[in-house]
Amino acid sequence: MGKNDEMVSTPGFCDEKITLFQAKNVTVKENAKPADEDEFVEILWLPLEEVMQKIQSGEISDAKTIIAAQYAWMHKGE
Repeated sequence: MGKNDEMVSTPGFCDEKITLFQAKNVTVKENAKPADEDEFVEILWLPLEEVMQKIQSGEISDAKTIIAAQYAWMHKGE
């Protein structure tokens, strides 16, 4: 896994930084770590092309996901 990019989520409001990582050959372990009682996580495996279509249609609209997908699109095949 390698660090790809870092971004500031709300410049001028807070100093929170979000770091994007790229992982390859990932496997998911069921119930590897118990979730908090108020935490709900759903893992979706989507082809990059489908993610880009969902961005264009507005179905995916959060900035961190869009930036990560655009980075992956620009570097696919590397």
